[in-house]
Amino acid sequence: MTGSANRARLVLFGALLLAGFCLWQLAEAASEFFADKALAEQKYTRCLEKIERQAAIEKNPSTRRSQIWPCWHQQLAVKQYAENGALFVSLTPPNDRESGFYLATLLALSLAGFAVLKQR
Repeated sequence: MTGSANRARLVLFGALLLAGFCLWQLAEAASEFFADKALAEQKYTRCLEKIERQAAIEKNPSTRRSQIWPCWHQQLAVKQYAENGALFVSLTPPNDRESGFYLATLLALSLAGFAVLKQR
């Protein structure tokens, strides 16, 4: 009985360790997403401010460019981060190795759960 209890504790410890590592990776990915989003918004704001300064300096209004058109790359980048589910998409694993790691963590947590239920 003590051998199975020790194995269950070991599996639980391993599962919690893997889950903690997965949560750490997800937190890093979320932090990177929000940092990239803030950078894209700053670039877009700076571009619009630059256009406004140029428009204020120009004397001939007929030669002014559109206020938005020169900043379309920045506008598209900001739109990409503003879409519904953009954060969720950024948290999905980009390669098969991370996907396998998440599946292994899920399997270990399931085994730990079954071991705990079996002891009861």
